[in-house]
Amino acid sequence: MARIGLISADERLRLRLETALEDNAHVFAVGADPAGLFQAVSVSRPDIAILDLDRIDGFRGSLNTATEVLRRFDPGLPVIAFGDAHDPSLVLSAVRAGCVDVLSRDDATSAIVTAIDRNLKALARPGREDVRFTLVLSAFGGDADAHLAVNLALAHARNGETLLMDAAAGAPEACAILDLSPNYWLQDAWRDLARLDRTLLKSVLPRHEGTGMKLLAGAASAHEDAIGPEAAFRVVSAVRSLYREVVLRMGPLREETVLAPLVEAADEVLLVCPQSITGVKEAKMLLSRVASESDTRAKVVLIVPEYDSSINLSTEQMQRALDVQTVHRIPPARTELLNAMNAARPSMIEAPNGAYTKFVERLALGPKAEEAPRGLLLRLAPRLLGKNR
Repeated sequence: MARIGLISADERLRLRLETALEDNAHVFAVGADPAGLFQAVSVSRPDIAILDLDRIDGFRGSLNTATEVLRRFDPGLPVIAFGDAHDPSLVLSAVRAGCVDVLSRDDATSAIVTAIDRNLKALARPGREDVRFTLVLSAFGGDADAHLAVNLALAHARNGETLLMDAAAGAPEACAILDLSPNYWLQDAWRDLARLDRTLLKSVLPRHEGTGMKLLAGAASAHEDAIGPEAAFRVVSAVRSLYREVVLRMGPLREETVLAPLVEAADEVLLVCPQSITGVKEAKMLLSRVASESDTRAKVVLIVPEYDSSINLSTEQMQRALDVQTVHRIPPARTELLNAMNAARPSMIEAPNGAYTKFVERLALGPKAEEAPRGLLLRLAPRLLGKNR
């Protein structure tokens, strides 16, 4: 049975969780004293820590103090924060501190149990360390980010269960590219958060037949409200524990309170920016709001679609202007992408040997993409040097 350590002085909260989770986990109090926290977790050795941020009965130190101590005990220990999940600044602080979820004390007990149970299942799942969350942002409109998100998710789906989320409202481009018609949307997932699990999503999400990739789209109507900061973060936290790969395309959403926690939570942020001064200005403004810290900016990968060397704006200039470490050029592929969309077959399927598909496949490999050619060169080196063996 899993062990859940509650970092709190609230006995009523402990009893509430103990009663609700009695069939799934053993809940015990770790205490609320910062000075004794490391010793307490070293002795009790929890599988998951719940950090109570209540000002009266909660942990008597700062959020960062608690997570630093817990990371010292076990860098991989999942930490769930109990506070006001409706407060964007608290959510952002919790994500920055490394918390895997933020729950409110006034959440229904069933919703709290479901969230904790998700994290317990994720903990037990083999290959948990390989789970990745990729965020795709667009600096200047267009559909380049949609094509990238769709084809990247399809590339990932070849290696494991993958979910593509498209936060754009009004039948987002992903639906057209994949020729899928969802009946279940992000707002539905937010309403179903208390019971959101693999079984539910398997029954309601449309599936790409060729790869098995699932799609969770934003909203059926462009007039529906955009997803809020609490909903965005908590839905992503929930589904992230259910799939090996999650790719989230934000579309035109620019709200700092929505994007900042997601940027912090992402393993990688792909920023799609056109080869133009206007695009660079928009990208710079966006990054200043959602990725101002150096460690967060280090996650950002600049993607320049339809790259043309004859344009007097090089990727090196764009890279310096945006202060990002990595930049990739996508070769001109407009015709390839439009033909694929008109055929209702993504480029990854319609043109498997095309330049765009090859680029996305390399991008999906991440750092591994550099290892393959290097290994090939090492094997060929003796021949190239005239030393056949």
